[in-house]
Amino acid sequence: MRPAVLLALLVPTLSLALFVPERSLADTPEPDSRLHADLEQIVRQSYPDDAPGAAVIVVRDGKTVYRGAHGLANLELAVPLRAEHVFRIGSITKQFTAAGILLLAERGQLALTDPITKYLPDYPVQGHTVTIQHLLSHTSGIASYTDLPDWRPTLRTDVSVEQLIGIFKDKPFDFVPGEGWKYSNSGYILLGAIIEKVSGQSYADFMRGNVFDPLGMTTTAYDDASRITPGRAAGYMRRGEQWRNADFLSMTQPYAAGALVSTVDDLARWNSAIESGAVLQPASWRRARTSFALADGTPTRYGAGWILGRVGPVATVEHGGGIFGFNAYVLGSPDRHLYVAVLANASPPPAPPQDVAVRLAARVLQVSLDAPEKPVAEHRLDEYAGLYLLPASRKLTVSRERNRLIAQEGKEKAERLELVPIGPDLFEERVTRELEKVQSRMAQRDRERHAHAGDRHGGQQQQRPQVHDHSAAQSPGDFSIARQR
Repeated sequence: MRPAVLLALLVPTLSLALFVPERSLADTPEPDSRLHADLEQIVRQSYPDDAPGAAVIVVRDGKTVYRGAHGLANLELAVPLRAEHVFRIGSITKQFTAAGILLLAERGQLALTDPITKYLPDYPVQGHTVTIQHLLSHTSGIASYTDLPDWRPTLRTDVSVEQLIGIFKDKPFDFVPGEGWKYSNSGYILLGAIIEKVSGQSYADFMRGNVFDPLGMTTTAYDDASRITPGRAAGYMRRGEQWRNADFLSMTQPYAAGALVSTVDDLARWNSAIESGAVLQPASWRRARTSFALADGTPTRYGAGWILGRVGPVATVEHGGGIFGFNAYVLGSPDRHLYVAVLANASPPPAPPQDVAVRLAARVLQVSLDAPEKPVAEHRLDEYAGLYLLPASRKLTVSRERNRLIAQEGKEKAERLELVPIGPDLFEERVTRELEKVQSRMAQRDRERHAHAGDRHGGQQQQRPQVHDHSAAQSPGDFSIARQR
């Protein structure tokens, strides 16, 4: 049974967000040796020694309580992973892009309320007003280019920033800016272009000179596959049960939305800089980690490169990244001075970095990820049924089967999870024994069809609010994991 993830269905909007049930914190300190042993066990159980793995760091109160790695950095040479290895970090890049924008705002070179046409005058906003804040918070309505069929044929091709913007600039908006939330890699491409326009430097040079070098982040950089990068881990993908080398991706493609490489040590330095108020003023960091609200006041639980979540009763800020051959997740608790980074060299890896990060955080915080069931009146179950949108054009079907809710992503043979009510409009995903048996029978009956909510609507997608998904990105072209808990 996989680690539980919680789904909060917020009525009346039926917007999905992810949470973890509240538990009281243990106040009794424990020996570091016992804590380290428990964290080591979680990592070792998650990443076997004969497959791609992950590097991990856990920092509490400024002290590293765990730093290690398991798995292989190179399958062909049987090289074990080390904590200092370099990984692509996908959409964790967005934290740095957002910081670059906020730094320019502090210097008075731009304002977050500025329309993007002030800096990109030729961008076709189609009659809308799109601000820099809309781009930062994924509320611009601009279609994400990684969801577009026009993009995939270009994956291996080096492109300029202008050519990349050309892929999506003329596409219809998904919604009026500020009136909806949808994860958009395009928004962060435009932010990179604005950084270049305002600073007069390339995105890579600006980030190196204004963020990486001042913080001593010596292994963090804009990735270049042709450059010799000491300690670079190889990336892998899975075809069936077999590992293979990750498909080639020109790193001009993810750009300011996901092109950086880093190490767990540099990411810990990054978090330390945030906590100490380095690079940016405290007010800017707070803004980046505060939920942006839609025009009607609905919170998005996304700031600027950070997702607002929760582990037990502890508030967290998080983000993930998924890119060809790599998955990553970072999770911090500003109140508890906790930071966890998990960088994996496979997509998908043996264990999702998000799940591992949550388990590690829960262990350090001494909180439970389980919750008692709290039944919901049967007549209300139908309110939650429907088809929900996930990033990268993925879909989640929530259907009612007798007195329970079943969630299933994608194809009808996909894993079926029961949504167990644990509080008002709060559900936990669980694979029950009964469902495991059902899934086994499904595997034996390849042609059998199972009814779900999408079938009841003639295969047409309902106009439901978007799911803020927080599962590890399975699409290698999705540079992000926009998970909310």
